[in-house]
Amino acid sequence: MPLSGEWSVLSIRGVPVVEDSGVMLAFSEDGSLHGNSGVNALNGTWTNTAHSLTFGPLAMTRRMGPPPLNEQEQRFTAALDEVANVSQEANGQLVLSSSAGDELVRMTTHVASADGSVSGTLSGTVTYRERIALVPGHELTVQLLDVSLADAPSITLAETSRTVTTQVPLAFTLDYEASDVESRHRYVLRATLHDPAGNLAWTTDTAHPVLEDGQPTSGHEIVLKRVGR
Repeated sequence: MPLSGEWSVLSIRGVPVVEDSGVMLAFSEDGSLHGNSGVNALNGTWTNTAHSLTFGPLAMTRRMGPPPLNEQEQRFTAALDEVANVSQEANGQLVLSSSAGDELVRMTTHVASADGSVSGTLSGTVTYRERIALVPGHELTVQLLDVSLADAPSITLAETSRTVTTQVPLAFTLDYEASDVESRHRYVLRATLHDPAGNLAWTTDTAHPVLEDGQPTSGHEIVLKRVGR
């Protein structure tokens, strides 16, 4: 069964994941595993034989998120510890189950669209170092930019925006068209937070490179700087 690639988690023990929390797993052909719990990035190994699936010890970053995401992370990592089997349904969804056959994690992946193009997904979290609470109504925007030409404006390949309802770290997923990516070009992620009045409040001030050879598509942490500080 082909597992290699990036899979977005739909549910954990039958409970849908928090919307836009970005929980995912990426299986590499060399047996390495990358992922995101919605709060922290994780790395480890995986082994698949026929319909069995086991994970090696998982290493995770140590950030704290809002209570709903922290609780979801605990359920997710506990479920991964119990995974023994894997199956794929007719709709393409991947189901990870326990040795007793109980469904633990359900996932889906991006497929070719009707015009034959293939989508990819970048995921991670947006945060800042200052201990400042976000008031409701801030707008988070994450962009994938082509910055290959030094003397020309960057080109936006993909963009996602949403109104923030929790505190940092803020999970994101960003879909892009794989056919738009050139192997010799340079790509970065840019993120901004605008306040409820529409003013730019936080932004990236350093380049966050992505889509380079061997670089994972998940687990990115984009650190913002407060504007005017």
